[in-house]
Amino acid sequence: MYDNDKENLTRKDVMKFLINLIKERKFKASQKLYSENFIAHKLGINRSMVHEVYTALECMGILECIHGKGTYLKQVDNSVLNSPLCILAFLLEGDPLQTLDFRRIIEIGIVEKVIQQITTEDINKMYEAIENIKNTDDYMEASKNDILIHSIYVNSIDNELISFVYNMSVTYITYISNDNWKKILLSEKQKFKKAQIAQHFNIIKSLEERNVKKCKKYILEHITYIGDILMK
Repeated sequence: MYDNDKENLTRKDVMKFLINLIKERKFKASQKLYSENFIAHKLGINRSMVHEVYTALECMGILECIHGKGTYLKQVDNSVLNSPLCILAFLLEGDPLQTLDFRRIIEIGIVEKVIQQITTEDINKMYEAIENIKNTDDYMEASKNDILIHSIYVNSIDNELISFVYNMSVTYITYISNDNWKKILLSEKQKFKKAQIAQHFNIIKSLEERNVKKCKKYILEHITYIGDILMK
């Protein structure tokens, strides 16, 4: 299907390819899907693109990614697979700066509620994610833990609508985060990695201290910093 035009494949194409496999019953519920490396090799694309699509499908409740074991199909029907929401994040190739604007509005806008409702367990998970970032030189692993920190933050307020909209945007956020961390780790300049770690630490520490003013300040600084990196 894609052999003649592999160089021009987009994330939307990869999404359609995987959804067609599921709709054609190539896999059954609870069955392990092809690995990211297999799909990347088959389509002749970068594995990070496949990872972004798998992440999106997991957020949509279609796949379940189990660390160290693989990716599995959940019980879904064609009404879910055909839903416009299922490919919403891939219908347009998003402007990263617009996505950062979205994050800025959401993440700063819910600071007060997050500080009221975030648990010690949530905060500890965020600190663990920072440690994972410190100890890896794999940009996709760093990106995954970066996204985890912000997802825990947003989902802590237990607002289904905000969580749904934010999680739907994780596709673009993953794309931006992967690009951000790839630039950081390929630069071989530890100061960039240290700066990102310090920014995340400041955000989490302000949550732990229940300091609204500091938390808003650190989130704004962090998102602005990412935008500056992406524009270079």
